[in-house]
Amino acid sequence: MLFCPKVGPFLKTPVNIIDFIATISFYIDWALDSALSGANRDSVEFFSIIRILRLFKLTQHSVGLKILIQTFKASAQELFLLVFFVLLGIVIFAALVYYAERVEDNPDNQFDSIPVGLWWAVITICTIGFGDLVSVREKV
Repeated sequence: MLFCPKVGPFLKTPVNIIDFIATISFYIDWALDSALSGANRDSVEFFSIIRILRLFKLTQHSVGLKILIQTFKASAQELFLLVFFVLLGIVIFAALVYYAERVEDNPDNQFDSIPVGLWWAVITICTIGFGDLVSVREKV
């Protein structure tokens, strides 16, 4: 920084802001860690997490990461629409399975609330399928 011809623009770049915050957080964490003890140390743990932001500096050196970031920027609106419709589908199917399981009295009904249905819908749409919640119907 001492040998930079234009300090202002240098300090305003996102990578250098991340560096500055991470360095300051290290010294704050170091100073408070020796001064505090016990439960108060947990509140200072936030400053350690800030140092992870330095990983974003890797985007400077990787052409692949730069291309990936540009791709996400170019398709942000489409990705937002995809996430919106997936979340909408999760909410709709959670409500549907909750009310479908309430149609008849079933002691094996696991869907006690719509949030339980939300969990089922997320697991089903993501195709994880833990199997902890299943729709149980009587055989006809």
